Amino acid sequence: MNTIDFYKWLKRVKPALELARYYTHRTDEYRRRMLSSYKESIIIKKQYELLRNSLDENGLLTLDKLLNKEPTNNGLKLSPYFCDVYGNWCMIIFPNNTAQIETLDRKDIAVELTKLRIERGYNREEVSGVIKIHPVSLKEYEDGKRLVPIDKLYSILQIYDVGFDEFISNVKKSKIYY
Repeated sequence: MNTIDFYKWLKRVKPALELARYYTHRTDEYRRRMLSSYKESIIIKKQYELLRNSLDENGLLTLDKLLNKEPTNNGLKLSPYFCDVYGNWCMIIFPNNTAQIETLDRKDIAVELTKLRIERGYNREEVSGVIKIHPVSLKEYEDGKRLVPIDKLYSILQIYDVGFDEFISNVKKSKIYY
């Protein structure tokens, strides 16, 4: 649970409220296509309503500014009321303090690295030569026996012409609850 998740949630509020409001006035075909999105929007709408009901006047103003992306002098995150809004959101989203973070497994990283190397048409010797490691090290990274050091991963991704964010988005993630 962190502020990044909070800001992602905020971006979803307005579209969710809109979908929840107009879903029943749409055609049957539209409702069939949008059913799963509608169910998700109802959850977000309920979370939003709970959050609004939990805030005082200053918290509501801060929430409205956050939804409308209105900046303040030092940024809304530094507003004394941001902590109230964010804290209440955390209690609503994670009522039993079962926050979660995503993690990556080295085996899943290995699968994606191997796939990229093969797709780009490189062999291990070529890649390891460029980044100045032994081919056995690259094999261990690709087999998931060793975790790739971040500096080597960065170099490998440059060779494959893949951005770090794109690479990470393609790696399977699992949740850790704390």
